[in-house]
Amino acid sequence: MIHIFVSSKKRLYLFKWHEKDFHEVRFDYNQSFTDKPSSMRVVEDTLFLSCGREYLLMKLTDKSNEEGEYWMGECRRLFEFNDNAAIVEMRDRDLLGFVHGDTLVLTNLEGHKTHTADVRFSDVLTDVVYDSPYVVGLLPKGRVEVRSLNPSYLIQSMALSKASLLCAGNPGYVFVSSSFDVWMLDVHTNIRKNVSLLISDKQFDLAIQIVEMSNFFTEENKIEIKRQAALNLFHRRKFEESFQLYADIKTDVITIIQMFPEFLPEKLQKDAAAFDLPANDKKRALLALGNYLSAVRSLLWGEWKEETINLTIKTRPSLVDSLLRLHNNSCFFEDAESILKAENRLPSLFILYESRKKHEMALELLRSQYQDPESDPFFHGFDRIVGYLQTLGNTHLELIFKYTRWVLDKDVSAGLEEHVIYKWDETRPQFHEALVEHYIIEVKLLYKDYVQAFPDAFYEERALVLGRLKHHEQALAIYTSILNDFDAAEEYCRIYYDQSDEINSQV
Repeated sequence: MIHIFVSSKKRLYLFKWHEKDFHEVRFDYNQSFTDKPSSMRVVEDTLFLSCGREYLLMKLTDKSNEEGEYWMGECRRLFEFNDNAAIVEMRDRDLLGFVHGDTLVLTNLEGHKTHTADVRFSDVLTDVVYDSPYVVGLLPKGRVEVRSLNPSYLIQSMALSKASLLCAGNPGYVFVSSSFDVWMLDVHTNIRKNVSLLISDKQFDLAIQIVEMSNFFTEENKIEIKRQAALNLFHRRKFEESFQLYADIKTDVITIIQMFPEFLPEKLQKDAAAFDLPANDKKRALLALGNYLSAVRSLLWGEWKEETINLTIKTRPSLVDSLLRLHNNSCFFEDAESILKAENRLPSLFILYESRKKHEMALELLRSQYQDPESDPFFHGFDRIVGYLQTLGNTHLELIFKYTRWVLDKDVSAGLEEHVIYKWDETRPQFHEALVEHYIIEVKLLYKDYVQAFPDAFYEERALVLGRLKHHEQALAIYTSILNDFDAAEEYCRIYYDQSDEINSQV
């Protein structure tokens, strides 16, 4: 069914095409016009129009019933304008353009401003049409300007004698007319030359828009232009956008990794100086690279395993252990072992051995580090090696006997008492009483050592635990009401606030 709005004097009329003729449809609206409505454009269920010096929006509602077709319009004011009025729809971008002097004001399809920048011309606009990705404006004295929309860029300017009207044709064609002449603007003419000029000027966004809407370029041409655009974004320090574009065109991961020569053997490195970055930019680039590799993990499995742990150590060292514990952590064992040894991250190396079931390597590491007086506190005592031995089954009896003998030689009580009760389910009182007495002695010794170091009843530790449990109100109460440490409370909020998390967004 075809409907048409007609403006006559100070009223609007609605007609529909039915049985080879137009028939008026009942149409009421809540607006008294002070001038003749003009420059009308219907977008879905909304009529945009100008009246006097104002742009208006009229929401259309179908109130038809058994008695016949009936429409109502609810009108609201958008904004005022100077000089000439014109409204242009940009459906592929979900935008509308309203002429306001020498500027094309852009809104969404509801008439609200967007983040897209308005398009400014060199003089007052008398008419305007849209032919993606261009906006063509008619200016006084028959001058025509062709501009890109995003980014706004002057493409061409020409003078056509007494030109007075613009009309959009098929994609790529715009018609200009005067009282005596008609001209056709053909965007396809010299399109390859124009794209080459845009690329040389590093106007990659516009170049990509043009090649995407044109049939003159092969897929290989389009990918090459996007590849150059991605590299340009990298050199402009827009790392996330760069890697996203690389992902869109399915670039080989090795090409991306070559931007970080330190991650590759010498034979695969490109010119390192070309990708040399200051320290802060390098860290941001590495974080973006880590996100990129995570995003393409399922598609490119196996091509970048060594870089996963290398990147994590350099950008998120606190997450290395969590990464190693993952069953599907995308790390080659030999590469990860070499990197962890080089970085002297021996607790993480133990976790690697444990997660890969390299039991003898794990036990030997625990034993060697126990004997090293300067080892990490992670390796102090027998608890970890005893606990590890307890997890081994009958298939590892040789290892169990080998390392249990060493533990028993060092400390019989540590190697035997708890195992007798917890693993053999021994119920006789003398064993339980002996273990309780041992615990009491150990606790008293620890209490003497630590009571001076923690005079505040572990309130900070409680707050940390409550934070991990997302009990933020209780944690903040400790900082503000008990410890009176408001700086720590602010830091707590900064750490835990997460707009996308239902609970953490309330911090």
